[in-house]
Amino acid sequence: SKNIYLIPSKEPEAIALTMALFYTLKELGKNVNLIVENLPENLKFVSENNKQTLAQVFTDVRYKKSDNVVFSNMLLDVLKQQGFMNQ
Repeated sequence: SKNIYLIPSKEPEAIALTMALFYTLKELGKNVNLIVENLPENLKFVSENNKQTLAQVFTDVRYKKSDNVVFSNMLLDVLKQQGFMNQ
């Protein structure tokens, strides 16, 4: 993926683990964004979308399953057309 968004839970150990993953992915050349939920602008974003967590905004509003299914099917079609899916 070009862009990776990490949203740690509120558990103290989750923040440390997320930071470790953040720096590991950065070293691999990935574009990684760390989103901390309790920043005022993020809390406002959650409230505006009538959700309880920032993760819910990203999964229910921004990147819905139906959209991901369409994009995945398009990618599979291209791979099939190019012969990558032939057995």
